[in-house]
This record gives sequence, structure tokens and C-alpha cells, in this order.
Amino acid sequence: YQEDIRRVFEENCIPLNMAFTYPLTKYTLGTFCLTVFSLAQQGFARDKVMAVFSSPYFKHAEKNSWKQSLRSCAVNRDVSQWQDLLANSGGTQAAVLQWVNDTNRQLENLFQAQSWQTGTEAALAFLDNLTDTTAFIGKDAEIYQAVRDAISQIAHYASLRPMSKPGELVQEIVDALAALTFDEATAMPGGVTVTDAVRARGLSFHTVFVLGLNDGEFPLITTEDPILRDYYRFILRDTLGYWINASLDRIDEERLLFYTTVTAATHRLYTLTSRKTADGKPAIASLYAAELACVCGQPVQPEEEHRLSGYLSERLANCPLEFLTPKELSYRFILHPHTAEQHYRQAGLLTPEKSVSLAAAQALNAPGPLGPFDGLVRGGDEFFARENDKGFSPSALQELGTCPFKYFAKRGLHLAEPEEPLSRQDLAPNERGASLHAALRDFYNTLSKQHLTQDIFTGAAAQYVSQSLQKIYPKNTYQRFGIYPVVWELLVEQMQQILTDFVAEDIKNSGSFVPTYFEQEATANPTEELPIRLHGFIDRLDIDRAQQTLRIVDYKSSRKGTTNLAKDFFTRLTFQPFLYWLMVLQTEFLKSYTLHEACLFTLDPYKRQTLSAADFEAMRPAAVNLLKQLTNLIKQGTFFINPSDACTYCPYALLCRKDAFKPLLRARNSAPATTIEEARQ
Repeated sequence: YQEDIRRVFEENCIPLNMAFTYPLTKYTLGTFCLTVFSLAQQGFARDKVMAVFSSPYFKHAEKNSWKQSLRSCAVNRDVSQWQDLLANSGGTQAAVLQWVNDTNRQLENLFQAQSWQTGTEAALAFLDNLTDTTAFIGKDAEIYQAVRDAISQIAHYASLRPMSKPGELVQEIVDALAALTFDEATAMPGGVTVTDAVRARGLSFHTVFVLGLNDGEFPLITTEDPILRDYYRFILRDTLGYWINASLDRIDEERLLFYTTVTAATHRLYTLTSRKTADGKPAIASLYAAELACVCGQPVQPEEEHRLSGYLSERLANCPLEFLTPKELSYRFILHPHTAEQHYRQAGLLTPEKSVSLAAAQALNAPGPLGPFDGLVRGGDEFFARENDKGFSPSALQELGTCPFKYFAKRGLHLAEPEEPLSRQDLAPNERGASLHAALRDFYNTLSKQHLTQDIFTGAAAQYVSQSLQKIYPKNTYQRFGIYPVVWELLVEQMQQILTDFVAEDIKNSGSFVPTYFEQEATANPTEELPIRLHGFIDRLDIDRAQQTLRIVDYKSSRKGTTNLAKDFFTRLTFQPFLYWLMVLQTEFLKSYTLHEACLFTLDPYKRQTLSAADFEAMRPAAVNLLKQLTNLIKQGTFFINPSDACTYCPYALLCRKDAFKPLLRARNSAPATTIEEARQ
């Protein structure tokens, strides 16, 4: 209870006499000291290195620039990954790599078998070299001295064994630092004394509050020692003369402590029990509480028993306003937004900033149409003109249809998506997809040059796939991604198998079509039918020169959906086949060909979904209408939230109010959302 007691007493300005005990990690300097010795054990994890660079106690003039450089670095963990990814870098990143290598070398030296004295001296020098003592304030000097003393004490292990074993010294240092505790005493004349049952023996107080009168806390649950049972303890003590207490004697000690605690009160005694544990499970009142009630002639659960809620809002609501601190008052006021401003004014706590915040809170909780906090912006026409000038890609329009707010955060506000650090076990999904596409492009280009596109055995195709992958990922490419060599070989083998299985099925089902163009840039200018500019890159165009027909192919690494691409355009917003069709119709050098179909090819496992010419023409009016309604959102400056499965991968969760009921209700019931939903039917 010590943290809660200290906080509440300080907030209410009540004098307090209490000794607090905190672990080393309670202090920023203590955490820094533990982290630098744990770097090697943590594999120089990116977050641990960032914690060192961000510490005010880290002694290096360039630490701020190092911190910025680390944010843009793709390293995840392991010194080998640092070396692989930053080996050819320059400037700040090269300096960071040098620091990692130097620090790792010093820690490796500490991991070696050596004399305890030599090791502790090296550890102290290592810590001193990293710590900026000029940044110490308050208790820092005392903490740092305690850390140094704890490390120095390890040198005394030499009296037991002259040399440490490999890795033993660093582990002993980490354990010693983790075991450090610091006392902070608060002593004020006339203050409330907070102590434990042991220290309270022999003392008396006007009023005593006994906290935690629950089973397992007071009394502590005592069980018989399973190894040295009380029977053998009795023989050792009463027969052989070795004084040793029975393990169950602790029960009597607990009863004695409870007696001295409750009899310390000269006028009033309050006993408090918890109804729930820290993890929310029901807590059982102690048997001592029932015994005390019987002795006092009171019912175990009196009708006037005072219950204090575990919820802060309920506790504040049951407390008179004059006893609340400004912070508690503020929390209580905001629970009732309609009267909050009036209460803030009466309490003298209303500031211009709070007025703005209260107005925003009321707007967010108001029913009705979309408001200024629901993604309505000015300058929609200007934003649309800028996007239209670049051209809308299928993925951008899909993003707009999935969640207009995410589209605006990314393309309107240009909020960068966080870069995920590289994994040591796998390639990033975008890198993996790009690699598969590039390998397929090289594979089909090679076959085309040798006129083998429709005339190749499966075994030979597998050889060509292997050669294409080797061109993309030559020997030792694993270093570029910082992936373990063995894992890298497995990843390449897996990609090769996926591609081999895919091309075998693709060639077998290609018919008279020959893959001819890859990553073909295509555009469609605004027309009366669809007044927006389209732009994209088509994965593959297959040509049947005999029939002068054309097939559009788009790759998907994996995909969920039905076999009906026309239906998926509206239900899953799978725009690529339809939009690429519109682009090809305006591509000059392809006008001599008749469009036969647009296909989605899933790579793993192989799956082919087709949009025929008849399906394209049948869906065209409704599809164009949906695209116009979506782009009208940009013109109108309307970017409401639209929660879906895609929220799992959204980097803008802290900005989105999808978990607030009123904003979500306004968004779903708004006229723009209804229009879009009707267009998707």
C-alpha cells in the first residue's frame, strides 16, 4: 500500500511518518545502470540501446543525434545484425555501430573467466566511462555510490574461489544491482505514523487503522516445511538440543502480532478488508476479522459497514468536495460533462485551456450529424486536385473506401507510418512480396528470350526459378537484412518452392497467352463517365498474338475473397482488376488488342480468379458510381472513421476515436457513410 498511502497523503497535505523502501529500478539512474550491464544479455536489443541513448546519465556529446539515427534504423537485435545493416553506413550510424562494437567488446571481456578483483575493477571502469556524473541531482549521488559499492563487494568472492567462471561476473553484478533497495523516510512532527505489525509492537496510538485484513495477507498462510517437517524439528530441538522452531509456530506468531496491533489503539480501531484482489478476483476477509467482531460483540458484517469502491469515480462521488484535491476535483467534474464547466468555474479551476477542452468533450459526446471532430476539413477541393493530378492508384482508392480517416491521416496529413525493425527470423511482408514479383518478372523474361514460355518441363522451370532468385538475392544477401544465415537459407528455399509450384500451375493453365509486359505503368485520364485520373503499375500483361487478345494479371501473395471478382469489388473493395481494365483501355500501344479478361493470381497457394469482359461491362455503371462517391468524400473534405478488420494494422490508433460510442455512431449514421454503403450494395 505504500505508493497509494504516500500519494493520497501528499495530495491531501496530511503530515506523514513513514519509511518507504524502493528497488533500484524505481530510480532513473538505477535503471540506466542495470540496462548497460544487461545489454549483452538482451542481445543489444534496439529498445535497450535506445533507452541508454535517451538517458540523461549517458555520457556522450552526440547522444541526441545518435537517438535520431536509431529511430530510422531497421535493426532489431543482435550485434551481428547491427554489423550487417550498418557496416557500409557513414556519419552518425557509423558512430553508433562503433559504440555498439566497443561496448560489446568490453562486455565480452567481463564475460570471460577472470579474477574477481580484476573483473569488478573493469566493471566499475566500464560503468564510469558511460555515466555522466555531472547530470546527478537529488538522490543520484547516493544511488550511484550504492551501485559502485555493490559491484565492489563482489571482489570479496575471491575468499571462496579465486576466479569467476565464464559469464558469472556479469550475472552476479546484475543480480546484486537488482537486489539493491533504498529507504526514503518521511518524518513530520504530529504526522500520521505508517508502519507494519512487527515495528508497531509496544507502541500505542489514539486511533489505529489495520489494512489488508484478508486471508493470505494477515495472517500470512503458513504451511509445514515439506522437507524438514515439524516432527524432526521437535527431535532436533528437544532431544538433540539444536534450537529450531517448528514451521507451524508461525501461526502463533501471527496471532500475537494481530493482538499487539489491535490493542495498540487507545480510543478507536478501524479494520479494513479488500473485497477484490489486485487482479480483480474476489478477496476473502481474514478469520481474524471475524474473531475480533465476536470479541467486541459486533456482527461480522454490520449493517452500517462502510464500503469503499475500488473504482476511482465511485470513491470520488462519495467524498465531500471540500476533501478533494484539484486533481481529484477535475476528475470528478469531467464525469459529468454537462455541468463540468459550471463546477470548474465555482471551484476556481476554469482556465482558457480547460474551456476549449470542455467544449471539445461536449462536441464529441453530442448526438447528431458529423461535427468538427469527426474528420471534416476545409480545403477538400484543393486536396482532391492535388491527388487527382498525381492520379489515384487502386490501393489508394481501396484505402479510402476502407477507412476515409486513415486515408486522410496518411495522404492528407502525411503522417508517417512507423517503420518496423527487421526481424532475425523473417522478411518484412512488403519485401517478401516485392521479391516474389521481381523473381517472376525475371523468370518469364528469361523464358521469353529463349522462346520457352509455353514449352518447358517442370524440372527445368524450377532451375530457372532458382536462377531468378539468385539474381535478386546473391550470396550473403542475408547480411543486408540482418537475418541468421541458416534462417535465410530456409526463407529462400520457401520462396523458391512457392514460385516453383506457382509457375508450374501458371504455365499449365496459360493456354495461348504469353506473359509479355511486367510492372507496366498505366494511366487513365478523366472522362465524362469517371472524372478522376487513374495511375498504377500492372504486374503482368499476357498477350495472345494469334487472337490479338490481352489478359491483365495482378499478383497477390495471399488473399481472402470469393471467386466472383465483380462481387468482391463492392464487398471487399478489390479494385485492381476493374481499374487496370479502365487504364488498359486508354493505353495507346495496347489498343490493337482486345481485352479478354482480368485475373488475380494468388501465389501461395496458386489460385486464379477471373473478371470476364461480360462481368466488366455488367458491373461498370455501379462500380463507377462507387468510385465517384468515394472521391466525392475528398472534395467535400469528409473523412469519417470506419472501423474494420484493417484496424489491426492501422498506425493511427492513437488519433482514431473508433472506441468512443458517440463519434462512431455519428460516423455510421452520417449521410456520406450511408451513401457509400448504398453504393456498395
